[in-house]
Formats: sequence, structure tokens, C-alpha cells
Amino acid sequence: FLVSILVLAYSFTILRIKFSNLYLAWSRRKIEIDWNFWKSTIKEALPFGLAIIFTTTFYWIDSVMLSLMKGYAVVGWYNAAYRVVLTILFIPAAYSFAIFPVMSNFYITSQGSLRLVFEKSFKYLTMLGVPIAVGTTLLAPRFILLIFGEEYNNSIIALQILVWSSVFIFMVTSFSRLFQASNKQIISAKIAGICVALNVVLNLILIPKYSLIGASIATVLTEFLSLALSFMWGLKIGYAILNRKLAGIVTRILISSALMGIFITYF
Repeated sequence: FLVSILVLAYSFTILRIKFSNLYLAWSRRKIEIDWNFWKSTIKEALPFGLAIIFTTTFYWIDSVMLSLMKGYAVVGWYNAAYRVVLTILFIPAAYSFAIFPVMSNFYITSQGSLRLVFEKSFKYLTMLGVPIAVGTTLLAPRFILLIFGEEYNNSIIALQILVWSSVFIFMVTSFSRLFQASNKQIISAKIAGICVALNVVLNLILIPKYSLIGASIATVLTEFLSLALSFMWGLKIGYAILNRKLAGIVTRILISSALMGIFITYF
């Protein structure tokens, strides 16, 4: 993220020269380092950088630990399932990038609108995440055999477990963007750090006995913790979303997803 800061500073310099008048653009200037600018910029960027480091570590630490404990064949089966899940996660990632400027603007101009966007985002992402997980769980054998072949049969149950981590990620996405838009990105960094620590501990406990199934369970439990912590910190900053209305929405989503699952199974 420090490289990104340097690129940003360089871009500002080029744009300033480009859009200044000719005299100012080419006049001799004294080069100085604005330490206050760098200090404030790095301070703002540090939580983002830490969150990225923790998240990247979380996504790949299980593969590293599997390779050390169980060998590369098991890692291949696990990563096959993980790739399917990562493809699904393109949906909340794309949505979060689109909604972030809107939430940042509403944080300044309209707290009521920010709350509405946050709640709607949580609702719609949950409406997408749960049925996708149900469908993937039921169709996992077809997906794995179609994409990777019969030699990856061991990836099927890993995918059926791992895909439920995506449900929690869909839900957490709204909280992550809320924290960042509200200039509380340090919360995201704290949650990511706690989750990495838990994931390592769970992997150490579960992988030796349950192999890639243990790693899959560890990932799901870690993402559940991420959601629980997001709810907790959301409540602390005044965005309590646990209520009867939410319970009703989640219940309807679960019922409709179950009906979809029955249709997939029997028709």
C-alpha cells in the first residue's frame, strides 16, 4: 500500500503540472517534502494496508498449512474447491466497489441515507448469498466433475462446506464498506487480524485429523466470527441491524432457498 501512496502522489504532481498555466508549469521550483502530508496520508492508509495483509494471509494460510501437514495433492483438491468459491465472491466484491463512493458521500451529506443504503445492501447481498450457497452445495458434484474432472472427487465435500463461508462474506461486505465510508477502517483491520489468528489456531487443530475438510470447517467458522464481530462493532457505532425485521427477512430467504433446494434435488 506504500507503493500505491507513492503512485498517488506522483499522479497528483503530473496533474498539477498539466493543468497549471504554462509559466507555473515550467518555472523553477524548490523541491520540498511535506512531512505533514506524508504523516497524515500514511496514517489514513495504514488500516487499509493492514486489512489487506491480514485478508491475503487468511485466504492463503490454509493452503500453506495443508501443504506442510498433508502434502500437495490435498492442497490441489482444496484449492479446486476454493477457486469456485473465489469466483462466487466476485459478486460482493464488485458490489462493494460500486457502493463505496455512494456510502462515503452519504456519510457526509445524509446519515439517514447512509443507514438506508447499508441496510438495503445487507438485505440484497444476503438474498444473493444464501441461495447461491444452497445451489452450490447441491450441485457441487456436477461443478467439480465438469470443471476439474473425476480426479478431483475429493474436492466435492470441501466445496460443499467452503461455499457457506461465502454467505458470511456476502453479509460482512456491507459492514466493511460502512466502516470504511465512516472513516473507521481500523475496525476492519482489527476484525481481519482477529480472524487470521483464529484461523491459524483452528487449522492447527483440525487439519491434522480432518485434512482439507478441517481446513474448510476452519474457514467457515472464521468467516462466521467475522460476521459476529461486524455486528458487534456496527452496534457500537450506532448501526444495530439485529431486529425483528431482519429476522423476518432472513427467515423468508431461508424458506425460499430451501424450496429452491428441493426443486434442484427432485426436478
